[in-house]
Amino acid sequence: MPVIAAAGGLQVVNLMQSEMAVNWGLLSLGAGTASISAYLCIRCFLQVIEKMGLWPFVVYRLLLGGVLVYWFVF
Repeated sequence: MPVIAAAGGLQVVNLMQSEMAVNWGLLSLGAGTASISAYLCIRCFLQVIEKMGLWPFVVYRLLLGGVLVYWFVF
C-alpha cells in the first residue's frame, strides 16, 4: 500500500505541474469511491473466510491448476 500511495502522490504532483485542466472534484470522488469499495470488499471477503475457511479456494486453485496444465501440455 505505501508504494501505491507514493505512486498516486507522484501522479498528483505531475498533474499539478501539467498545464492540463483537471477536474479535482471528480478525481477525488473516484479515489474515495475506489477506497470505500476496496475496504468493503476486503471486509466481506474476510467474513466469508471466517465462515467457510480456505478449503473452497484451495480446491478451486488445484482444479484450475490441473485444467491449465492439461490445456498447455496436451
